[in-house]
Amino acid sequence: MPRMLTLWLDYGSNVPDGGKKTQEKAALKTMLTTLNELMSQMVDRLPPYQFLIAFSQLISRICHPNSDVFAQLEVIILNLLEHYPQQSLWMMVAVSKSTHPDRQSRCKRILDKAKKKLPHIGNLIDDMVKLSDKLLEVCNKHVDPGKNHSMDKLCRGLTRLTNSSNFSSVMVPLQSSLTVTLPIGHGSNQPNHNPFPGEQPTIIKFEDKVEVLASLQRPKKMTAVASDGNSYILLCKPKDDLRKDARLMEFNSLVNKCLRKDQDCRQRR
Repeated sequence: MPRMLTLWLDYGSNVPDGGKKTQEKAALKTMLTTLNELMSQMVDRLPPYQFLIAFSQLISRICHPNSDVFAQLEVIILNLLEHYPQQSLWMMVAVSKSTHPDRQSRCKRILDKAKKKLPHIGNLIDDMVKLSDKLLEVCNKHVDPGKNHSMDKLCRGLTRLTNSSNFSSVMVPLQSSLTVTLPIGHGSNQPNHNPFPGEQPTIIKFEDKVEVLASLQRPKKMTAVASDGNSYILLCKPKDDLRKDARLMEFNSLVNKCLRKDQDCRQRR
């Protein structure tokens, strides 16, 4: 899937929207139209989780220069938001806060379309955007390192948001809840396969204690209390691009999958 998407998106980048019409450009555009139609057929035929595998790749090309390709890209992302809203939104909220104006506006456009097309996830989208705003506020608070602070003092709005009776069931962003599990053996396109078979705990509240670490960026160590009764530690790191960290985690997850397939490696765990 990632390779197919790369070929499609890279080819579309070489086909300009405007400019002087020539026979060569007409041929390129005809081929691109065929590719867009094939991608549209893939969306109808393949289970959505096949595209979710490459969601980070899809969202990274949200500023695609060709309008026809972006339109099809938008359809794919909306389809994923419909079927896997929690996983998709956690990856989209970071893009919605991008400092790149085009990236931010296109992400907002997709989220606005999702709220109109999928009204049942409208509140979830709004709450996740608000939650990301409050977490960013916590990140950017200047406090003394090596000390414990009160969440109510750092960001009272976060406490009010999660304590509200109208707050949506927002999934805790655990790697196990964000990593797609593919079918084992033949028939990898099983339409009824559940790519997230495990429990996906949701955020109930944040504990009041916030620890500020003494490293360069002074990240805040927070604890989320989840619906499964467990507490999960979250790290809010300011002024840093976490996309590389996310890609590295994806690579590590792929390596772990390969190692788990080997009997000797499984025994050494």
